[in-house]
Amino acid sequence: MRNRCNKLFVILFVFFILSSTFSMMTVNFLSIEDETEISLIESLEAGEQINEGPLFSGYDPVIHQMMNETEDSNIYDYIDTLQNFENEDGIRTRRDGTLGFEKAVNWTSHKLNSFGLDVFRQNFTYSKGESSNVIAELSGSDPRLEDETYIIGAHLDSINSDEENKSAPGADDNGSGIALILEAARILSQYEFNRTIRFAAWGAEELGLHGSSHYASNIDPTEEDIRGKFNYDMVGYEEDGLAITHHANTQSNWMLDYKSKVAKSYDIDINFTYEYDSNLTASDHSSFWNEGYDATLSIETEFNPHYHSEEDTVDKLTIPQITKLTSHAVGTIAHLAEEEEPPSVELETPKGGESWEPHSEEGITWHTKKGSRNITGIDLKYTLDNGSSWTNIGTNLNDTGSYLWTVPESHTNEAKIQIIVYDDHEMSAHDISGSFTIEKDEDEKEIPGFTFPVMIFGVLLALILHSDEQLSKKQNFFETLVPTR
Repeated sequence: MRNRCNKLFVILFVFFILSSTFSMMTVNFLSIEDETEISLIESLEAGEQINEGPLFSGYDPVIHQMMNETEDSNIYDYIDTLQNFENEDGIRTRRDGTLGFEKAVNWTSHKLNSFGLDVFRQNFTYSKGESSNVIAELSGSDPRLEDETYIIGAHLDSINSDEENKSAPGADDNGSGIALILEAARILSQYEFNRTIRFAAWGAEELGLHGSSHYASNIDPTEEDIRGKFNYDMVGYEEDGLAITHHANTQSNWMLDYKSKVAKSYDIDINFTYEYDSNLTASDHSSFWNEGYDATLSIETEFNPHYHSEEDTVDKLTIPQITKLTSHAVGTIAHLAEEEEPPSVELETPKGGESWEPHSEEGITWHTKKGSRNITGIDLKYTLDNGSSWTNIGTNLNDTGSYLWTVPESHTNEAKIQIIVYDDHEMSAHDISGSFTIEKDEDEKEIPGFTFPVMIFGVLLALILHSDEQLSKKQNFFETLVPTR
């Protein structure tokens, strides 16, 4: 009897150890799984704040042809003309408020008009008087996309920081930027694009970014969709291999990625530097940042030592650098204005960690963005094996943003939902929910960490009892053989 009790004690002790260990392993595994899901959800939510921008489709021979149409001689002639505008006293200057600036406005308007563009003069008043922006537009050819607009701009005025009435030819600052805009306009105006391209020459930049600020603050978002503004300011000076730096704030970082892809795809031979999350605000791009629009600044990496002086003349500039940068600008704008953008979609429910019951009706909800084209259908699917196979919930659904789903029976606790969005050009996007639970029926539910040890205990107990029974039989058998005294 004592022997049997000892064995039972050992079995119970082993059972206790196994049960505790297995329970702890189960809890730890579930905790790790939950932490992983939460981490994934948090990272996705953080990613929603980043504007990834349109996709770059890669090399295009037609766009490459456009880029190759830039010419050094045109760039030089534009800058030479701009640096020689004079005021009433014969002083070379385009300082805002002078006759030289007024001449530059008229000449720039005429030049853009000669390319067949629609040109208008935007007059504005600021603290020091009146000024003007020159705006030219190449309207988008696709009625569904023409409101989506990309702006390429540079400031037209110049300044001498030593004295108001002193010569300020402004060849680099910013005749170089205006020359780039004019050459890009000359080339791009010969083609059609899905979206609208706008060319801008800003007034009163040197006196406080007044022209671009007036324009950006008066954009009506219900009338037009400004997708991005490319600003060029002082792009003609190069020293010791240092060339151009592109700046973007956090929400505009995608524009730098896009510029980089264009430069690599078309082998642009300029030393480019990219400043992500930049806080440089001393040019017209920041007027658009202030209004919440995406914008970049392209500016020479090493500043021209002659800027804001009477020595800022065309002979100090590296014309081929401006021509190459113009080619890069043409390629970037052409791609953005023409390319198709895929739709996007985000599942809102189910969320990871939710629990749904079989046969219940649960709402699957989502949010879509159409991209370039109209959304034509939605497919919903679910998986019970972590994506190894998917079962249709509904196909070719309307984009209502929600669907009522009858939850199926499940022999596993884990499930995921997938949504696929299609547009009328067969472009698509998809999203997958976090893992959620389909509860088992009450008679199927098991207590983690308990069933397996109980099974082991039962087997061990049966073996011990069987062993005791055999031992008892043997003892009885020997008692019959040994005579009692």
